[in-house]
Amino acid sequence: MLFIDVLAATQREIPLAARAGRTHSPRKPRRRATPAPTSGGGVTAVVSPTDLASRLDGAQAPFVLDVRDAHELADGVVPGAAHIPVSILTSDPASSADVPTDRDVVLVCRAGPRAELAATALRARGYERLFVLEGGMLAWSAPVPHELEMP
Repeated sequence: MLFIDVLAATQREIPLAARAGRTHSPRKPRRRATPAPTSGGGVTAVVSPTDLASRLDGAQAPFVLDVRDAHELADGVVPGAAHIPVSILTSDPASSADVPTDRDVVLVCRAGPRAELAATALRARGYERLFVLEGGMLAWSAPVPHELEMP
């Protein structure tokens, strides 16, 4: 189970174990449709890793915003991605000042939930062209090394 504390902008996994003697019937897989971008609350549209990779080289390249914590960047990043941790993005409205409003913004985290949380914060600030990388960095096939910014 994933426990998300929105006020503290934290999340943690809580392992669950089945009780002995209980049986369950497997659920049918749910069909997943890609929702349209929303301007109100709700689910943010997703972009597949393949689609994002092909759009990065195009004339209308999206702005990619990695919302993972700094220590997670060592695993690699999407080429050209900016970095603002979700904890800062959700608590400090000024942190999104450099995020453009005139082009698509693709939010990236490890698996997706923090990117959705970041999208909610940006949507509240008037951003409309928001997308979440489907599957997060776990689905990104070719992360590039993160270059540390030197002061």
